Amino acid sequence: MTAIALQLTDAALGGTRIALWARISLHGDGPQRQVSRIGQAMLRPLFYNPPETEADLDALNAAAPATDRDAHGARVRRIAATAARLAGLPDPDAHAERVAAAFLPDVLAYRPGQPAAFHPGDGNGRTLGDNAFDVAVAVLAGSTLGNASAPRHATPAFPYLSAPQPAYLPPLLDYFQPPQAADR
Repeated sequence: MTAIALQLTDAALGGTRIALWARISLHGDGPQRQVSRIGQAMLRPLFYNPPETEADLDALNAAAPATDRDAHGARVRRIAATAARLAGLPDPDAHAERVAAAFLPDVLAYRPGQPAAFHPGDGNGRTLGDNAFDVAVAVLAGSTLGNASAPRHATPAFPYLSAPQPAYLPPLLDYFQPPQAADR
């Protein structure tokens, strides 16, 4: 399965901000067990890189979003502060707090009736054309990066999903390296 699509009117959701996330649970010989959860795109790729973080990632996936800030805030702040230092930002600790507040809890915020746009922390849902990678890395880096790709074209009818496309995602560290001088 690559997608589950639901189509609801804004009126069905009410007029206030809602927080969305999805979870996957296994049910078999024992009790049902939650094994994965996601709200925002890119939290896991930016802050969890198995196998070293597999136990922490399992804990994130098994819990509810309400525990995210307490359980995972230190990790997100540590990585964000390191990214801020590599990028030369003036206050890495303040930047790290902003990044943690943007990504945690791991939910996708949506305000019915407002235009959709993905941005961790203050966005409104996510359109099919939003480049979650570029946006999330820019939040982590503290600035817009010059690697934006063209948005995918959605189909004209529900569920509006574009065909799978190959993507090249360079190592995150490459975004924080100073430009190399041309060989002479």
